[in-house]
Amino acid sequence: MNLFPTYNSLATKNPEVGSKAVSQSLLTSFGLYVSISLLSIFMFGSTVQHSVIDNVYKLPWIPSLTIRLLFMLVLACHIPYVFFSGKESILVII
Repeated sequence: MNLFPTYNSLATKNPEVGSKAVSQSLLTSFGLYVSISLLSIFMFGSTVQHSVIDNVYKLPWIPSLTIRLLFMLVLACHIPYVFFSGKESILVII
């Protein structure tokens, strides 16, 4: 979704550099998803829900609060990128 704004912000606009940046970001995202899923399986075992947040409220209050704050941080960092793409799309349409 943010491929073109990211490519425009690169210091050297080269297809190889752009491909490397995309590959690194996809590998990082894949690694994060796999690590979160493995940690969830190890923490909750066979009682893991489809949404890990449903299992978090069963934890003691400090780990539960920490995990919820981290999810809020992830959402806070993610939302501006979604709005940026939407804003750019609307400006292109107008």
